[in-house]
Amino acid sequence: MDVREFHMPDRDNGRDRKLGSVWEQNFCVMAARCGRSFSPHQWGRNEAARWYCHWGMNGQVNPCLLPDFTIWTAPGEHHEVKHKRPADGDYGLEEYRLNALLAFRAETRRPVMYTIHDWERAGAKQSTDPMPNRLCDWMTVDVRDLKKDLEINPRSTVPFPTWVNGCKESRPGFFWAKELWRPLAEWWHVATK
Repeated sequence: MDVREFHMPDRDNGRDRKLGSVWEQNFCVMAARCGRSFSPHQWGRNEAARWYCHWGMNGQVNPCLLPDFTIWTAPGEHHEVKHKRPADGDYGLEEYRLNALLAFRAETRRPVMYTIHDWERAGAKQSTDPMPNRLCDWMTVDVRDLKKDLEINPRSTVPFPTWVNGCKESRPGFFWAKELWRPLAEWWHVATK
């Protein structure tokens, strides 16, 4: 059982969102450099982008979290993008986000990727340091592989620090060995220098 507990430093949600927005834009730059067409779903929004589906009886329409980006270049894919480093060698994700990404993948039948710009890999000492936007620092994994790993290696959720509607909260989440991720360049079949 994983008993790690992670604490979110007292930080400013607005500052974190701005930093996230910078790296979402950097993902777009990288996608364009690699010949991909895309739609960013978070730009200009103060709340999470959503898609809507019909679940249950009585014609209920339910909002679900939408991945940050759609890559339209065939065969097409979706990306949830984060700017982070591994915690004790592992990357993490909130359980509710994983479930939303898996549901979106089931609905679209297109790959849904959890893509991380690893600022530590980029040579930074902290997430806010200036650093280059290099393809070799972007890592990705299909969310189905994260689910499969949980089935093969069952574990309990751990408290996961996150921002929810602008408030610092702890939600259940999971951590996976960073070795499950592969370079985005490999996923996109792009040669790097």
